[in-house]
Amino acid sequence: MTVKAWLLRPGLIWYTPINRRTGQDSYGLVYANFSKKVNTGDYGPRITFGPYGIVGASQSYFGTRAGAIVGYEQPIHAKASIVADWFSGVSGFGYFTPGISITLPRNGLLNVGYSIGNDSWGVPNRNNRFLFIYYGVTFP
Repeated sequence: MTVKAWLLRPGLIWYTPINRRTGQDSYGLVYANFSKKVNTGDYGPRITFGPYGIVGASQSYFGTRAGAIVGYEQPIHAKASIVADWFSGVSGFGYFTPGISITLPRNGLLNVGYSIGNDSWGVPNRNNRFLFIYYGVTFP
């Protein structure tokens, strides 16, 4: 078993409404994750954790403004992994999302999962559980 060094991966997720902008805010989630891959055989897991903070939001922003991100990735094939991410807090970002990630040709990536809001069961009639489908292109 080999453990690689911790990697620091900073980033930004920017939220801006496209239509019905009246009363809607644009803001970003800035994060810095520490990631470590454990090599055990062909398919070792990767764990990720770190802080996040909301930037650029006005006073009308509702929800947690800072918190933690935790992730787990377990490869099951050369091009497929079981993944799970959790963003703490109660906001538009505060979800637990387990799913599968598939590497596609030409640096493509397809993620399919189910997002469960951190306050899904704490508030009566709160329906913030959703199917999550994401296609993206990764840059080497």
